[in-house]
Amino acid sequence: MSTKVPSGFGLMVDRISDPHANQLLSSRNPPPVIGTPFEALEGNPRSIHSHTKGITMKRFPVLLASAFALSVSILTVGCSDADPVSSAEINAGAQSFAKDGALDGGSDAVTAGTISAEEREDLLFMREEEKMARDIYIMMYQRWGTRVFDNISKSEATHMAAILNLLERYGIPDPVGANGVGVFTDENLQQLYDQLLERGNTSLQEALEVGVVIEETDIADLKAAIARADNRDITRVYTNLLAASQNHLSAFTKVSSTY
Repeated sequence: MSTKVPSGFGLMVDRISDPHANQLLSSRNPPPVIGTPFEALEGNPRSIHSHTKGITMKRFPVLLASAFALSVSILTVGCSDADPVSSAEINAGAQSFAKDGALDGGSDAVTAGTISAEEREDLLFMREEEKMARDIYIMMYQRWGTRVFDNISKSEATHMAAILNLLERYGIPDPVGANGVGVFTDENLQQLYDQLLERGNTSLQEALEVGVVIEETDIADLKAAIARADNRDITRVYTNLLAASQNHLSAFTKVSSTY
């Protein structure tokens, strides 16, 4: 069982115990937008995996790019006019990202190289960290009905699929498996999920602050993983996820400011 401690673990634990630190940190250090946005897209890692078995790696990015572009239209239609942050805003740049070739930059397949132990551990952890974000947002949408949680939970599902693609490419067993919402292999993430869920259920404002905490932690972990990665395909996916997390953080901050 993995016991990896993420780079942002201390940050998240501190922010759980001191909810007032959220606004201070985010206003002091607004994160820059880096790279091409990999925005909120409706996705299901299980369906993507099941429908791409037997497809060559060379064709996979092209087909996945088309699915991503289609999901942008589906998600945008479902946005409420009363929502302070629309899915269209969260999705800014998603179509151009899909046009660029989804995960691997075009129709040319990226050959999997030798993966280091650190890269392997980071992939396993990021797969479940994206799941934790998705699961929390699913639960917060069910609890409060605020559209931003629904939009971003779908984006996180797509992020999970991106990491799953890398796990399969490098022959690494998926730590998520058949685990349902709120169930994790990593003990640290299980603990964080339980704590964040409890906090988010107390009020809508707290739920939005939980979104800020998760995205700031994800940003810190992705930056650390990028610094440790040597393989171009892994670095590219992490960079895209980083840009998306920065946009998610902006979305949660914007919605939170309206309450």
